[in-house]
Amino acid sequence: MKKEEIIIDNTTGFVKGSYRLGSFIIKALWLQLLTVCYTLKGCLLLGLFPSITTSFRLVHQNFKEDLTAKELRQKFKHYYQETFKESNQVGYILTVLGLFLVIDLKVSSIYIQSVMLHMLLLVFFIGYLGVCLFIFPVIARYQLTTQQYLKQAFLLFLASPVETIAIVIALSLLGIIWTACPILLFIASIPMVTGVILWFSKQGILRSERKHLSNE
Repeated sequence: MKKEEIIIDNTTGFVKGSYRLGSFIIKALWLQLLTVCYTLKGCLLLGLFPSITTSFRLVHQNFKEDLTAKELRQKFKHYYQETFKESNQVGYILTVLGLFLVIDLKVSSIYIQSVMLHMLLLVFFIGYLGVCLFIFPVIARYQLTTQQYLKQAFLLFLASPVETIAIVIALSLLGIIWTACPILLFIASIPMVTGVILWFSKQGILRSERKHLSNE
């Protein structure tokens, strides 16, 4: 049993709740700081996607196992190095694809002005945004190839309309919270966004896994 768990078990009521809250805040601050530091360590271009991927993996793991702040630091370094190549591959494939779709939408609306083409591009763009929402939860849960990550994220998006809407609403609410309390944007925005996306996407992932097992 961890030292923190022993301390919590020996306390009750308000003290116990305060300890858990304090521990959560410390870990959120650490995750925010580690994500920023490792992003800068990779000179932004090479550090951004591995840092985001690592944040999702650690929050996903914390759902199953209450990590200490020390474990958080150690595992961040390990996961960052472990996922450096694959997360950059996925991240920059999505970046290039997103730029391509945005340019196509601009060209379609200004020059081509075809309603059918524009609607088709919008459908593709919505699918692209869906993949972006689910790609990091998929990477956090599975060990796949780059192509399989993208495919799984797209299938999960199609199979999880309720969860997708919930994520969009929750992220909008976070925007309101940050507007009311801007300090949270700087000290805890990464764990807040990561936690929201993982919480709702996990429901869709578990449902898909149960369906897959029942079909076997």
